[in-house]
Amino acid sequence: MKAIIKIHSIALASVSLVLFLILVSSTASASITETRITTNTADQTHPSVWSNYIVWQDARNGGSDIYLQNLATKVQTRVTKGVDAENPRVSGDKIVWQDKRNGNWDIYMYEISKKKTTPITLNAADQTKPSVYGNYITWIDTRNGGYDVYLQNLATKVQTRVTSGIPAVWSSAIYGNKIVWCYEDTRGVEGIMMYDISTKQKNTILSSGMMPYSISIYGNRIMYNDYFNAPFTSMYDFGTKKWINLPFNFVENPTFYSNKIVYQDTRNGNSDIYMTQI
Repeated sequence: MKAIIKIHSIALASVSLVLFLILVSSTASASITETRITTNTADQTHPSVWSNYIVWQDARNGGSDIYLQNLATKVQTRVTKGVDAENPRVSGDKIVWQDKRNGNWDIYMYEISKKKTTPITLNAADQTKPSVYGNYITWIDTRNGGYDVYLQNLATKVQTRVTSGIPAVWSSAIYGNKIVWCYEDTRGVEGIMMYDISTKQKNTILSSGMMPYSISIYGNRIMYNDYFNAPFTSMYDFGTKKWINLPFNFVENPTFYSNKIVYQDTRNGNSDIYMTQI
């Protein structure tokens, strides 16, 4: 996708920028209180947090599995086995992820209390980057030839195509009746849009001079990484229209719940999951 190509070009453009980011990351890490969640030598990436649950993508078994940790008990559970499972998100009792067991990317869901796995999509196109809240699941869908946001109501099993005609959508998230996503329009302008499920209204909440990725939402706040000038992590309250200062400048694949933020970090030579609170 165009966004990914741009990100790679920015990362390779300047050695000084890379050194600067390493310095910023080290300084931020020293000034905030962090909890290291994973400690093995494999890569753990793409974390998500909800209440006392953290999930992530884990390579410790030689593939790509979804793992779950209960913060209260510190017990880790391997959710998937023998499949390519990536990009998990957790909310309430549900975990969703993209899964390649059928040859293409489908969306799967795991109910923690029931220990039950359910396929959500089973068509021949790719469905990726899911998010979940209550009885709603969203994802990025290629069934129409592009990258659209889709929504499914788990109670009715009705799927709704939320976007149409946008050249690229590469990250989405849901909270309450609000869906947010990062996009690029037909003019090449990138930004963040919001959809209200109850009113079916769309509006742009941030645009121009940005290159957003890895978006998450909780309440009236969104958090994302911006790769326009440098990969900085930003938090914005769209209710008050104010920016919120974070205790760090850049982390990888951040998501948040209330005052908890989880992210991946390579300071130990592999990618580990960390958590901090603001």
